[in-house]
Amino acid sequence: MGDDLDSETMPLRGDRRPHRKFLRFDPTVSSGTLLQLVAFAGIGIGGLMAYSADKAEQKRDITQVQVTQAADRAATKESIGELKTDVREMQRTLVDVNLSLTGLKAGLDAKKGK
Repeated sequence: MGDDLDSETMPLRGDRRPHRKFLRFDPTVSSGTLLQLVAFAGIGIGGLMAYSADKAEQKRDITQVQVTQAADRAATKESIGELKTDVREMQRTLVDVNLSLTGLKAGLDAKKGK
């Protein structure tokens, strides 16, 4: 019943050239469609540029944070060193006070014993 039908595609209006079988121009494409394609490409490129700018700004921020962190770490290390020195000095003073009190106690015990 349908065996006699030709299975080849019908050519577009007035297009009877067989080499145009795979590449055809759609007559429904208008300037509005082309404008939409250009706008879509522009939005995509604009988005990519904004992403690149944000990424560069983020890298700058990270670098600034790393520099600040290194400076803070050095300052903290210096402060800890100063605290250790102060603690050692306080320990020496405490030992001196302890020796002085021991000497005074010995002196008082000697006076009591007389």
